[in-house]
Amino acid sequence: MESMHVSLILIGLSVLCPRTGALDEHQLEEPVLYGPSVALEGSTVEFYCEIPGRPAGSLPLLYELYMESNPGRMIGEHSSLFGEIGTIPLVINTQHDGRLVCKASGHNNTDIRSSLSQGLDLKVIVPVANVSIISDPAGDDVWEGQTLTLRCEKSKGTYVSYEWLWNERPYGTTDDTLIIHRLSALNSGDYMCVASNQFNDTTTFNSSSAVISVKVKESVGGAVTVTPVTHTGRDFQVVGLVLRCAVERGSFPHYRWFLNSTRLEGRGGFYAVAWSDGSVLSLSVGPDSAGFYHCEASDSFDSRTSVRSANMLINEEVLNRVSPAAALVVLGCFALLSAAVMSCCVYGVVLRRRYSGKNLLIEQRRRMEIAVKHEDEEEDDNYPETLESYEEDAVLADKMSDSAEEDDGSVDETLLCEDAVSK
Repeated sequence: MESMHVSLILIGLSVLCPRTGALDEHQLEEPVLYGPSVALEGSTVEFYCEIPGRPAGSLPLLYELYMESNPGRMIGEHSSLFGEIGTIPLVINTQHDGRLVCKASGHNNTDIRSSLSQGLDLKVIVPVANVSIISDPAGDDVWEGQTLTLRCEKSKGTYVSYEWLWNERPYGTTDDTLIIHRLSALNSGDYMCVASNQFNDTTTFNSSSAVISVKVKESVGGAVTVTPVTHTGRDFQVVGLVLRCAVERGSFPHYRWFLNSTRLEGRGGFYAVAWSDGSVLSLSVGPDSAGFYHCEASDSFDSRTSVRSANMLINEEVLNRVSPAAALVVLGCFALLSAAVMSCCVYGVVLRRRYSGKNLLIEQRRRMEIAVKHEDEEEDDNYPETLESYEEDAVLADKMSDSAEEDDGSVDETLLCEDAVSK
């Protein structure tokens, strides 16, 4: 009741003497603002503002919430009529990202001077999405020595970290832009950007770009080689020749042929330049085609810089000449072949002598077996006759035995008679 009387007295004094200075203006102490430091876009969070040590039942106050970067636009408020803490709810959007401040002032009382709190930093997290790569120049139109810029773009997302992948391996940079100076063929490959952000270290949002293929086109350089392929006639003489030219490196080389420093183009009486890049030269071997040949390689888009091969001498005598090395190889091969044939002959003779005696014994044994087999068959066929003959022989033997006994008896009787007469 007394506080109501005091309030009425103060209000009456302020009405009666608003500008007389009879009552000094009251300076509010600095308020304190607190609340979350990170918030997800679209979420509703509460911020709190108060003047510490302010007793209950004090003068009504108004707490207002502002962005420090835009102090003229209030984003939330709370009227504290009875000394309670100011609670300010806020639906978070990207405009709330930054530093917040709280302003405390008298509620409908201009005689109380307002005060501001210290700032509170707020991070508004927007999940990253729809990541893509922008290449400058285009990935399929880059040349050796150029600078390639790859930029990782997103449709939305805040506080995003980036990771670049080259052929599915980390490339080693975390910026949204990848710059490669002085390109070489080693930089060719597939590139991808992976973007991510986190909320409260508990929720992670990821978005990956499509793969962009980078093909670095090489300028012509290195050694130039010419490879000949000969064509021979019935007499084994070289009658035609095909020369193939190749450069050590270069994405789009173009070749030019020269005979004694004179360029050969298209088709002539003894030659023809083939293939779209001019890398093949066909020749008919003869007096007109004799001379020194070489080829030059240059970029198809820029022929001002080129590299050339060594000179190659081509004429009938050189092509059909047998080199000493080749002759030695042929003679060596012939000697080896002769030695192999001789070895085979000797080995055949030895084997023939070794196996001839064995074969003779085998043949004799075979013949004996055949003869024995024939004899057995003949014995089987004559078995009945043999049996009859055996029976006849047995009868004859018996008769001969009886006759022998009779003869023996006669001899004995004769001897007895002779003995008796002699006596």
